[in-house]
Amino acid sequence: MSSRKQSESKLRLIEVTLDVFLALSIGFYVNLVTQRDDLRTALLSGHILSFISSSGRLNFLLFCAVSIVVARQRLARRWSALSRKDVITKLLEAAAKALVLPRSVERVPIRAFCHLADLKTKKLVPFCTWSLYPYPHYDALIPFEGRESEVFVISRAFQKGSVLAEELPANHIDLTPPDLRDKMWKNIRCVLAAPIRQFDISGSEVLGTISFDSSHPLTSLGFDKPQAEQICILYASSIFELLRKP
Repeated sequence: MSSRKQSESKLRLIEVTLDVFLALSIGFYVNLVTQRDDLRTALLSGHILSFISSSGRLNFLLFCAVSIVVARQRLARRWSALSRKDVITKLLEAAAKALVLPRSVERVPIRAFCHLADLKTKKLVPFCTWSLYPYPHYDALIPFEGRESEVFVISRAFQKGSVLAEELPANHIDLTPPDLRDKMWKNIRCVLAAPIRQFDISGSEVLGTISFDSSHPLTSLGFDKPQAEQICILYASSIFELLRKP
């Protein structure tokens, strides 16, 4: 069974377990209350305090039932309100913060991106982005094939299907295709990029890339360290599963 199916099975088991506990709690509660005239009278008359003092066991069952209902409703509303783009943006934020530890994103200028591959146009299309501070609007379509793609770290990470970390040359803007130069961050010094794929499966489909760039040097951030690569693999794999989910 694939890891995706295992995760879905676990979530389904949790949901079923919650439903069983909910049914049992309500069932026991109703059964006990209907056999207790004093509790039924207290409830109908509004004497809640006397009800509370009369049976801690019944209150516990009621508390369990209500808690499960509230928890399920809140989770359902929260996840339905979040779009796939919202969730991936949150993941990019978490990854960026993990990459700059023990420093904070308040002290290290870092941007995070998710690009998805358009196989028809052969471009990496911006899907979502995260940064603590505002930067010029980023909507550049990055080629992932052909000679023009070679200058882009994210294009080579996509092509190779592996994590890449590179310090950019001082003239990197001049090397960028003319129609994209005004969309590039001129202060950028380094890029860390990872393909969105299943890293435990050889030849896995690549859906796009996640990438992180900064105006600080590569080595000062540790983007060239194995820990940075592992962080990228973790989040890129998670985003792959999220994007493949119906």
